[in-house]
Amino acid sequence: MFKRVTIVQWNRSGGCGGWPVAPGAVWRGLIWALSLTLGAFALLAFWNVVAGGTAGHFAALLTAVYLLAAALGGLAGGNAARRLGWLHGILVGALYGASLFLLALASAAVIPGLLQRLGACIVLGMVGGVAGVNLPVLRRPGRRDGLRRRGM
Repeated sequence: MFKRVTIVQWNRSGGCGGWPVAPGAVWRGLIWALSLTLGAFALLAFWNVVAGGTAGHFAALLTAVYLLAAALGGLAGGNAARRLGWLHGILVGALYGASLFLLALASAAVIPGLLQRLGACIVLGMVGGVAGVNLPVLRRPGRRDGLRRRGM
C-alpha cells in the first residue's frame, strides 16, 4: 500500500546526497501561499463591499484561507523540489507563518493564538510538502526535477 510513498530519498552510497534544500522550491511554495492568501482576501474584501458591509464576520473563513494556503504552498514547494517534501513543506509553512506574524505585528493587530497559528502553518506546510512529492498527478512530463530545465 505504501510502496511508492516517499518520505526521505537516499542516494546510492547510503547517505543523504547533496544540499537537501532547493531554495527555488521553497520560494515557489511561498509565492503560491502568499498569492492564494492575497487573492482570497481580495475576494472577501470585494464581497464585503458589494454586500454593503453587512456580510458578517469573516474570522473562521480567514482562518480557513490561511491554513489552506499554507497546505497548498507546501504542496507546491514539495512538488517543485521532488525530494524531501516534508523539509520543503516545513520551510514554506514557517516562512509563510512568519510573514503573517510580521504583518500582524506591523499592523498592530491583536490576533489571539498567533503562535499556535504559526505552528499550524508549519504542520500543514509539511503535510502539503509530503503530498506534493507523492502525488503523481502534479508531475510534469519530460522533467525529472521540477527546478532543472533540459540543456542546463
